[in-house]
Amino acid sequence: EGGWVATAMPALVQADLRQDPFFRILTGNNVSERLARAGFADGRGVPLALQRRIAQELSYGHVVAGTVRAEGNGYALDLDLVNTETGRTQAAHTFTGATLAALADAATVALTAALDLPAAHIEATEDLPASEVMTASIEALEAYARGLAARYFGTDPVAARELMSEATALAPTFAHAYLERAGMLFADQDQMGALEALRAAQQHDYRLSEPQRFAIKAQRLFFEGQPEQAREAIGQWVALYPDDPDAYLNRAQFLQLRGDYAGMVADYERSLELEPTSVGRYLTIGDTYRNQ
Repeated sequence: EGGWVATAMPALVQADLRQDPFFRILTGNNVSERLARAGFADGRGVPLALQRRIAQELSYGHVVAGTVRAEGNGYALDLDLVNTETGRTQAAHTFTGATLAALADAATVALTAALDLPAAHIEATEDLPASEVMTASIEALEAYARGLAARYFGTDPVAARELMSEATALAPTFAHAYLERAGMLFADQDQMGALEALRAAQQHDYRLSEPQRFAIKAQRLFFEGQPEQAREAIGQWVALYPDDPDAYLNRAQFLQLRGDYAGMVADYERSLELEPTSVGRYLTIGDTYRNQ
């Protein structure tokens, strides 16, 4: 199904999976430019072969491909888990449910089972319903999904910001929508507006994963003029999630702002060990050495 539902469904599954630190999630901001270059600027109807190629380039082991459609009084979701290297379908499911969030919950359970994660790991991992991680408001979810599409696959950043504002007005605890709005405002150099959105996201960070909480805390502290506290927050993130490339990437960016180029390069290099195909980080390291 097209429209906002096709954007909302993967966003729900991604947010639900992100509760488990085992999963690295490839999202719209990571792939939108690649899709546009391949002629799929709207993100729709992307062939599985292209999805696999992008996943291979970015060192992701699996692709989750699917379609969602209205069925009766609810929805149906066809979902395939595809091995990136072989192209073989590792699991295939069809789910039906009254809400998109219910489909996301079922999909997350099935994907986790298909990857044969240890039972002890599954039992120890937080698993809130998708409606609790995101929002139970269908109207807010629609505004959020339309905002995502406008931000990553559209050409109207003003509409994207307005839609995220609408989402948080409809669901004032919608932390993911505040996060998206903060990112847009930082990109527009609206630091005060972005800080306000970050503070709102942090107020409701029980809906976010722990790495997201660390990222918000560090960003807020830094832009509030508390760099040492921000450094400590990122240090805790690195200590608790030593295999998370985003933790090192965030610390590298912080060290760059402080002028610690040796530390910055070390963290960029560690992030590349964990995510070796991020070409932009190689360019950043090269520029640093050239400018010293």
